[in-house]
Amino acid sequence: GKCSVKMECYMLELYRDELIDLLRPQGAGDAPKLDIKKDTKGWVTVPNATVTEVSNEDDILDVIQTGLKVRKTAGTKMNVES
Repeated sequence: GKCSVKMECYMLELYRDELIDLLRPQGAGDAPKLDIKKDTKGWVTVPNATVTEVSNEDDILDVIQTGLKVRKTAGTKMNVES
């Protein structure tokens, strides 16, 4: 029999107690509030997060690079001392 696999990913950042969608297109309007939920199967999900389909290592690395460009990188006392 044939088997198929579909892989999707999202990339989020928790910043000052707020989830930020790192893959949301710039200029896409007001971002919806993101909350971590469990679905009926027990899977952890984040409704309204931008989901990107990936099929290989290069796709995954592209998603990571896209998300890293948008991350907040404010310094904290802990960052200075670590």
